[in-house]
Amino acid sequence: MKETVRYRLSKKEYMDIQTYYMVRKSNILKFCFALFVMGVILMVMGAVTENKIGGAWILVVFPIPYLAYVVFKIRNIAYTLYANDIKEWEITFDDEGVEAKAVKKDKMIKTVWEGIEKIWLNKNYVFIFLSKSVYIGIPRNQIKNEEIINDYIKKYSIKKPIL
Repeated sequence: MKETVRYRLSKKEYMDIQTYYMVRKSNILKFCFALFVMGVILMVMGAVTENKIGGAWILVVFPIPYLAYVVFKIRNIAYTLYANDIKEWEITFDDEGVEAKAVKKDKMIKTVWEGIEKIWLNKNYVFIFLSKSVYIGIPRNQIKNEEIINDYIKKYSIKKPIL
């Protein structure tokens, strides 16, 4: 069994992949959620004990525009990086592993299945981590037979894909 996926990332896809990766790798969502919960707890405690805690509402409101700002900055950076990054890929899945070839460039990465660090799946993309920091984002709409990839994941006991 062999499956080859050839695709070219549009600027939007590239920005989506980079944004998802950066937001997920950072603890920004956890930080914003913790601030929000802390603010709600302080506001509820203030209402119950009748000792109003001044400024607790800021902890509830602040995470929303801050998170929007961070996502905007990440997308802005990804927009500028798009011009110099590799956009066209040919990924081959077979019994030996994953081979990622940059089309029109002399760059190729081959990783055996046991060397795959992890796989992230979301609604639109499959992220295959060839090491802790090297990953390939594949648009799901470009994969003709996703079952083959899922079979390899099961067959080689790769850490369960994280949704």
